[in-house]
This record gives sequence, C-alpha cells and structure tokens, in this order.
Amino acid sequence: MHVFFIVLISFLPVCIWSAYGIKSGYITIQTAAVDILRGLAAVIAAVSLGFILAVIFRRFPRVKDDPVFQLFFIYIMQTALIEEGCKMAASRLFFSAGTSATPVKRFFVHAVLVSLSFAAFENLAYAFQTPSVTFLRLITAVPVHAACGLLAANWIIRHERKSTDDSVYQGKIKHSAAEQRSAFLSRGIGLGFNTIEPIKTAADQQGIKPSPRIKGRWDFFIAVILHGLYSFSMPLGGFRTVLAFAIIAALVCYAYYVWKQADRP
Repeated sequence: MHVFFIVLISFLPVCIWSAYGIKSGYITIQTAAVDILRGLAAVIAAVSLGFILAVIFRRFPRVKDDPVFQLFFIYIMQTALIEEGCKMAASRLFFSAGTSATPVKRFFVHAVLVSLSFAAFENLAYAFQTPSVTFLRLITAVPVHAACGLLAANWIIRHERKSTDDSVYQGKIKHSAAEQRSAFLSRGIGLGFNTIEPIKTAADQQGIKPSPRIKGRWDFFIAVILHGLYSFSMPLGGFRTVLAFAIIAALVCYAYYVWKQADRP
C-alpha cells in the first residue's frame, strides 16, 4: 500500500475534526497543531511506559497461559490504562480553569483532537508493519480512542469543577460563636430553641451552594475498562470480534450522550 495513502487514511479523522473545531470556533489552526503534537507526545509516553510494563510482566510465566491475567494486566493495565492516562495527561495541559464558566465543549474538542492524533500516529505504526489493517483500525481504533478521550475529558472537567466550586463554598465559614450567642439572646432565651432561625453561613447568604455529586465521576474508568475489553476481543475473531464491535458502539453512543449533555449545568 502506498505510503501517501496510509498517511492520508490515518490522519483523515484528525483533519475532519480539526476543520470542525476551527469552523465552530472552539480551536484555531495554531491550537490544533499543538494538540496534534500533544497526541504524538502521548504516544511516545505510552510506548515507553508500555515497554517498561512489558519487561516487568515477562517475569510472570502466567502471562502466556492465563487469559484473565492477560485481560487485566496486559490489555487493561499495559494497554488501556497507559494509553488513556497519557492522552488524559496531554489533554489536561490545556485545561486551566475549573469553574462553571469554562466552555465544556471547547475542552472536549481539544481532548478528542489529542485522542485522534494519538490514534493516527498509532495507526501509522501498525499500518507500516501490516498495511492490510489500515482500514480496519480506521473504523475501530479511531472511534474507540476518540470516545475514550471525550469520556476522560468529561471526568477531568467535572471533577475540577466540583473541586473548585466546593472550595469556594467551604471557604465561606459560619458566623463566629459570639455572633451566634448574640443572635440567640436577641430572640429571647425563654422562647426556646425551636423558635430560633438557623444561622446561615456566609455562603448561604450570598447564594452559593455546594456542587452536586460529580457527574461523570466514573467516566475515565469506564473508558479504561471498555478500551481494555476492546483490545482483548478485537484480535481473536469469532464471537469476540462481535463483542469488540458492540463495545465500540456502546462507547460511541455514551460519548455522544456526554457530548450532548456538555452544556447542561
């Protein structure tokens, strides 16, 4: 297969998503280029860490014989956890503001572009070794990386928002003990405790509320597990290949749901 065709197929999703992000105003040409370089850096980091883990796992003979051990330690830890962790770290470099004013979809666009760039460079490596897998990885690995990157981004931004909002809320302390005694005496001791209005915190007085339970708090771990199951199932053929495509469909549908919910409070 011609080298130009391999490169074109591998980077086609990157180009399409970059065009969408630029047209929508979420990113610029310069930031898109930086995101692509972040994807390359994430690949280099993932390969390095994966090599270290591979050396460690060779010390355990069970790796070759036990499919359960392979699933959790090879496909989930060595493959999915490292790849998603490196992509998340590369995306996190962009994210600096954790307040509710942060445009969620803007961060999503950056994170997906980093993930697509990661997939493009990874697909190039596979394609140059086995050109026949180029199109297969285009329709399988690319949506998996993009969906997992978006879920990891949702985990980052929701967790950051909650931490920031809670720190603001918790920073508003209650009235001092002297102020509480003064308020109690001003209402009259003889009226009893039940007649005394609760003394509000300064945060309550300013209308600041604690953030609700974090949305998407399991999204990163969902991405890692499903990515690991996909990697475990895809090369084996038969029923497990059907399972791999079912995992891809589930990931894409859930990522689309998260995308549609991005602008909701």
